[in-house]
Amino acid sequence: MIAHLFNAPLEESEAAVGNRRKEEGKPYDKPNIATGANVQVCWEKFARYFEVELKEVKLRDGYYVMDPEKAVELVDENIICVAAILGSTLNGEFEDVKT
Repeated sequence: MIAHLFNAPLEESEAAVGNRRKEEGKPYDKPNIATGANVQVCWEKFARYFEVELKEVKLRDGYYVMDPEKAVELVDENIICVAAILGSTLNGEFEDVKT
């Protein structure tokens, strides 16, 4: 009952997906997230504390936000999130979330 109060998975949804992947012999223990290298520190802390691999899209000269095409290249079967920044701390630019 307490687990339901905190929306914890109980052999439903998230847990069921993990269990199914385990039964199929697919990786289930190495989730990852993709972000731009300009990401706020909260995403880096999340990855460290919850043991999630952080994949960063490198920035390039004159383009200081995550390139959506490069982000798509990082997506694999273990991705749980692609984090876009709406207001980069480097220059205030928004990342292209429509593409």
